[in-house]
Amino acid sequence: MFSNLQKITVLETLTLECYQMDRECGMALANLLQTNGPLQVVHVGFNTRPAECGVAIANALSANTNITTFDFSVNDLGRGASLAFSQVLAANACRLNYLNLSKNMLRDDGCAGLALALRTNTTLKALVLSETLITDIACVALASSLAVSTSLELLDLSNNKVCDHGCVALSRALKSNHSSLNNLNLSGNQVGDVGGIAIAMALATNTTLHTLNL
Repeated sequence: MFSNLQKITVLETLTLECYQMDRECGMALANLLQTNGPLQVVHVGFNTRPAECGVAIANALSANTNITTFDFSVNDLGRGASLAFSQVLAANACRLNYLNLSKNMLRDDGCAGLALALRTNTTLKALVLSETLITDIACVALASSLAVSTSLELLDLSNNKVCDHGCVALSRALKSNHSSLNNLNLSGNQVGDVGGIAIAMALATNTTLHTLNL
């Protein structure tokens, strides 16, 4: 199937959901993504075994300068694939402006690389990390990078295990007004009064955030 897709010169959006993806299919998809064709939007979600080829798929994006939207949610990805995406973003080797890795088991160590990548990446505008099992540890790392990021506008950390400490760190980034963030989603976390008050106080001086979901 993927070899045939490479011959199509007008395909701009590809959606593969609930697909029985084995290693062979995953590697074929990676080969397809390496091709600089008209493809711009890719949704690869709810698949069975993409973790086996997640690294190859992430690395393939470094050779593609046309894909701008990549949804890799609900794929049981782990730390290895997350680090591969981080390296691609950090090197500005692709032109992604939207990346969705939600509902994958990235955890704090998997998100650490993504946080570092935000410091140097200049294209990504939206990062969705909902339900990735992250805690305050990852949130603090992301907050530190937000203070220097010049491109990220939307950050979705909903339905994780972020508590007050993570919110206080985010509030400092918002107070700095160095961040380009205008949409922050923290709903479904464990934010208490301390974290909520810190965010509220940051909004008194922040000039970029337009949408906040607690």
